[in-house]
Amino acid sequence: AAGERVTYLSFRETRDQLGRVTEAFTLGDQFHEALASGRLNLLTLPPIKVNPDIIADRLLAMLDDTHAQRLIIDSIAEIEEAITASQAPGRLRDYLAALTSAFQARGLTTLLIKETIRAVAPTLDFSAEPLAMMAENVMLAQQVTYQGQLHRILSILKLRYSGHDTALREFTIDAPAGICVLADRETPMLQQIANDQETQQRRG
Repeated sequence: AAGERVTYLSFRETRDQLGRVTEAFTLGDQFHEALASGRLNLLTLPPIKVNPDIIADRLLAMLDDTHAQRLIIDSIAEIEEAITASQAPGRLRDYLAALTSAFQARGLTTLLIKETIRAVAPTLDFSAEPLAMMAENVMLAQQVTYQGQLHRILSILKLRYSGHDTALREFTIDAPAGICVLADRETPMLQQIANDQETQQRRG
């Protein structure tokens, strides 16, 4: 909406799939307009036989050609898994450090998306992950069950150079507005999560 140039690397959806996903939201018109004007450039790759070095070369070349200001990678897990499955899994930290340095040198604001099976509220600990150690900000979105329904929860695990709200916040994703972070911190569901965390800590 601000007219910034964006590059989007996706291992999850094709161009057509991304277009269909946005259609129900107000973002949909912006998506198609940005594609048509060249402000949004998509690089979609299948998550098969991922070669991290080739991907880095292609991505950096696209960033230089488009002079992108914003970068989204969905998801960084495919690249991490390709490195750890290779004959040199120990290079993961160096690879991520080199990649993030290249992004910073280009003045990019980068959003790296990663799914994890460890996202259980009372036992969260990402401190030892190379990506989390290098990232300036870490946000966690998770789903929890409360009274037979799934609820989406957002929390800030790390915000370098600034203070931040440590509360859990429920958020919704509804058409056409999109994401809405709810202001009320004292819903019964969130209070139950807090109680579960305290119980887990006492047992630990």
